[in-house]
Amino acid sequence: MIRTRHVEDFFDVSERDVDDVKRMICEDDAKLQHLEELLRVWIESQPHFPKNYDRGMMRNFLRGAKFSLETAKRKLEGYFWAKVAYPNFYQRRVPGDVKTAQIVNVVRLPRLTEAGEKICVVGLACNDPDGAEFDMVAAIRLFWMLFDLSLTCAFPTSGEILVFDAASASARVIAQLLTPAFKNSISVLRHAYAIRITEVHVINCPSVAEKTVAAIRPLLPEKLKQRFTIHKDLGSLKEHLRPELLPSDYGGTLDSLKSYMERWTDILQENADWFEEQESVKIVGKPPNKVNCFTSDIGVDGSFRQLNID
Repeated sequence: MIRTRHVEDFFDVSERDVDDVKRMICEDDAKLQHLEELLRVWIESQPHFPKNYDRGMMRNFLRGAKFSLETAKRKLEGYFWAKVAYPNFYQRRVPGDVKTAQIVNVVRLPRLTEAGEKICVVGLACNDPDGAEFDMVAAIRLFWMLFDLSLTCAFPTSGEILVFDAASASARVIAQLLTPAFKNSISVLRHAYAIRITEVHVINCPSVAEKTVAAIRPLLPEKLKQRFTIHKDLGSLKEHLRPELLPSDYGGTLDSLKSYMERWTDILQENADWFEEQESVKIVGKPPNKVNCFTSDIGVDGSFRQLNID
């Protein structure tokens, strides 16, 4: 099994942070190890499951599932299915192709919030002002590349905060939010990951983007609606996230988004062999008496109704 390189080193997480998060999510080391072993045995007993998966990810699937073994099983099976259902998101993930990284910022910031959450910023890098080069599929692929790498980290977190920067979003880019690719990415989020989204922030939102968000918002579950905030200015963002957690672009004390995107691009390239190995980590053949959990979503309405936030 190929191990990831320099992923965990990026994050500024202390031993005290780890202890605090464990208390917050009620993590017990002995119980977690027991659940990991049960999950490993179950995976090994499934003939249609890959055997070369990264075991470091299992722990974070269990954490995201609130230590429910059955939920973790369902989400892992969904993850292996997603590799088959949406190959455009998961196949040919070539870290050396930096074109997308030059157009789209997908930046996981280094510090955890006081509540133990990771923060991810998504936006355009201002190198494509009219959106002519923007590719929604490539942007989604990059997002899941960084997310999958972060799932290999050993330290615990309590959830995810997503910050969407719409500053450079043209009408052409915003229109892609209503395409099958974007809707399918929600299906992946729903079925393939045990993610606890605690906050979603949209900043620098032009009127055309605000109208699109308003059209999407009613489709979201009530819990997510309550955690979904559109900010008129960066001052209101800092009412939710302290300056020590934010990049300098947003008036924070951290480095710039550009510098972090460059660091993540280097990390992706350093882990090219890991991504190559992950190509085969997917459902093999047809599971007995099983139905592909994405069958009803492919090419249909991409409904948001079943998105599981907690």
